[in-house]
Amino acid sequence: MIFGVVDTLYVTDPDGAIAWKYVTRGPAEALSIYAPPAFNPKINEIGVVGCDLFFVRLDATSGKEKWRYSGNSSSIFKQIAPYGSGFLVVVSSKDGDAVQYWSDDAEDDIPQAQFPSGATLMVNGARIYAVRSFSRSARVQELRLNKSR
Repeated sequence: MIFGVVDTLYVTDPDGAIAWKYVTRGPAEALSIYAPPAFNPKINEIGVVGCDLFFVRLDATSGKEKWRYSGNSSSIFKQIAPYGSGFLVVVSSKDGDAVQYWSDDAEDDIPQAQFPSGATLMVNGARIYAVRSFSRSARVQELRLNKSR
């Protein structure tokens, strides 16, 4: 099981004991985890997003940090999901929301698509969806990523 509590990610073994934990660290203090963490079995990584544009990729077996991004902006990372050989991340900014694909191959030119505000990110194989729920219905929209340039 994988879960986050405030600024700490916990991973348990099959018996429920804590196998390892990871505490987020910002420039001056720990950063709150903003969304449930995502496990990508294809690359054996856990993706974690937090406040202040914090995004980290951890080795799922050891908990060691493999990659880290942190920015300083009015934008926030709101959701994360495993996808391909990386992660999809929903970024919310004053210009609206977007879903971006972060992988080792896409660091210079991040593929992205506009993302409907208030929607939930869903992935089914190679397909990406934005799902909005209403009182008596739901709207499902398939998204296609484009290069950011």
